[in-house]
Amino acid sequence: MRAGIIGRPAILVAVLIGLAAGLGRLWTRVEGWRLDALPAVYGSLEDIHTTTALVVRDETLLAAPAGGRVTLLVEEGTRVRTQAVIASVETTRGERLVRAPRPGTVFWHWDGWERFATSAAVFERSPDQWREARFEGGRMQDGQEIESGRPLARLVNSHAVYLYVSLRERDVLEPEQTIAVRLPAVSGDELRARVVAVRNRPQAALLELDRYVPVLDSARWVEAELVLARYKGVAIPLAAVVWVDGEPGVFLRQETGVTFRAVRLGPKVNERVIVEGIAPGETVVGNPSRVRRP
Repeated sequence: MRAGIIGRPAILVAVLIGLAAGLGRLWTRVEGWRLDALPAVYGSLEDIHTTTALVVRDETLLAAPAGGRVTLLVEEGTRVRTQAVIASVETTRGERLVRAPRPGTVFWHWDGWERFATSAAVFERSPDQWREARFEGGRMQDGQEIESGRPLARLVNSHAVYLYVSLRERDVLEPEQTIAVRLPAVSGDELRARVVAVRNRPQAALLELDRYVPVLDSARWVEAELVLARYKGVAIPLAAVVWVDGEPGVFLRQETGVTFRAVRLGPKVNERVIVEGIAPGETVVGNPSRVRRP
């Protein structure tokens, strides 16, 4: 009887110890649920500036040599050689031929910007000022009457297409530098562009594309993504970085719990940062303020 009485407190203590251990494991699990687990990923971190670009082409407006009725002799979008006959104007004194002064692609419509938004004059206005500009366009139809000197056709050199873009204050570009450009609404390919010239206050740049994109023969404005810098490495959210004794580090979630590891910070882009000291696939805590520190 006495032995049974003595054994009961020991059993109770064991139960309490087991319960405490279970509660501790449960609390650790609950604490784990409160932490954002984010895998560290190796890849590219890009500094992208998205803007609306003004399309600047090497193009010429051809004027009617005389007044009369126009006959179109080539179709829209036809590539022609120098001195190729593209139209004729029937006048009271006979037929006047319209020839291409240089090679290019013929278009029978224009927006009026051709004489003003040129690579030589585009810096006279900022991109925002160009957006406010208004010019008179037109279109030529076969058999239409025209006055002498009025626009008749547009001749485009498709091998020289530029983008005039605004830049952020922190963006730094230099002439002859090459950057990547994406035009999501126009092309699925990443293009390359050469920096022709840079404008200050407000900052802007003229970029020459490295290839022909047919849509840009007629489009005047296009959404552009400029890849101003590209860094490779293990990237994590900047919010995951904590500072301990003036040194950066992160909390890692592991099977044994949460541990701290010092890291070296690299380039930062849009709330993400390249770090050294973490392997791809390791899990960092995205909300380190919730970690209980000793």
